[in-house]
Amino acid sequence: MSSFKLYSLDENNIGIWDAGMRCYDPGICTGLSVLWCKQILINRANLYIPPSNFEASILQAKYEVLHLLRPSVFLRQVNLEPETRFKGLGLTCFLYLITETGVFLLSYEGHMLAAAIINAEFFLFEPEVGLFKYPNGSMFRKDMSRNYKNVSRKIWRIRQVKLIA
Repeated sequence: MSSFKLYSLDENNIGIWDAGMRCYDPGICTGLSVLWCKQILINRANLYIPPSNFEASILQAKYEVLHLLRPSVFLRQVNLEPETRFKGLGLTCFLYLITETGVFLLSYEGHMLAAAIINAEFFLFEPEVGLFKYPNGSMFRKDMSRNYKNVSRKIWRIRQVKLIA
C-alpha cells in the first residue's frame, strides 16, 4: 500500500486521479491549500480536518486580486511567510521535497496543492481529491510521480510557509 487516504473532498474521486482534472471551476485550489497549511501551522491536530470551502472561497477571492502583485503579497496578507525553496521540473521537485521537513505549497500552471513533512510522516493535500498520508518519502515520491505524470515535465514551484508571528 503506497498511501492511505485520510479523507476525501469529492467522493467521486477515488483512487488515482488525473492531474489536470478540475472539480471546481474556476477553482478554489489555492484557497483550500493555503487554508490547510495555515490550519496545521496553528495547530498540528488540524492536519486531519478538511478546510472549509466557504473560508477557502474567501481566500481564493483575495488571491485572485492580490496574486497579480506577487503571490508572496497574498500569502503575507493571510499571515503566512513564504520562502521559495525550489523551482524546476516536477520530477525533480518530488525528489527535492522528500529531503525536507515543514509545510509547503506546491504549484504548477494555475494549480496549487500542499504537502507537510512532519516527524518523518508525509502528507499530501490535493484540494480536488483529499488528504493522503504516506509511510515514507519513497512512496510519497512514487505516488507523486505516478499521479502527476501528465504534468511532471512542467515547471513546479515549492514554497515553504510559516506563520507570521
